[in-house]
Amino acid sequence: GGNGSSGGGQSGTVYGSITDPQDLGSGGGNANGGHGGGLILLSVAGTFTNNGSVISNGANGGNSSYSSAGGGSGGSINITTSGFAGSGSITSNGGVGGGASVGGTGGGGAGGRIAIKYTSSSYSGTFAAKGGSQANYGGPGSIYTQASGTNGNLLYDNTGSTNTLSTQKGYVILNTDQTFDNLTIQNVSTVKISSNLTITNTLTVASTSNLIVDS
Repeated sequence: GGNGSSGGGQSGTVYGSITDPQDLGSGGGNANGGHGGGLILLSVAGTFTNNGSVISNGANGGNSSYSSAGGGSGGSINITTSGFAGSGSITSNGGVGGGASVGGTGGGGAGGRIAIKYTSSSYSGTFAAKGGSQANYGGPGSIYTQASGTNGNLLYDNTGSTNTLSTQKGYVILNTDQTFDNLTIQNVSTVKISSNLTITNTLTVASTSNLIVDS
């Protein structure tokens, strides 16, 4: 399944908003593909404190004898709050692709979308929107954090394999005009740009990752 990027299998396309995600994750391919993650949409007038876990992961694909199933994509986590605090985790990962004794394995689901908009933040916890594993890994989801009065920061952080760099599977595609203060691409992530992208501060592409400009 695809949401924040394409899935690792033959299906699963990119959809949804980076800055205001409100879509459910999509299911993996085949009859016993993993379900997509749900939508968590919160608007907090005071301080949102997360010392636990906020989770919208895709489910793993099922195993069978002949037909491999894809993992579901991560869903959407969209939080707007005055204060943002805590040391917990916020996760929208893709599900693992299923296995089959004949016919190979299903692709991993794509990571979902996380967007956190706040006035002030002391949050020291973690974010994850990674593609699910299998022979073909899903691509990373988007992690967007925005303090009031800024353009926000965008992170793509995956645990992919070399196929996410060398094939058309597991890609992120940016196809609408976007402006961010910082964009970071790391941990075997590939981002393909086919629109206008403005970075006002720092663009960081790790040695394990790719940024492709589609002319």
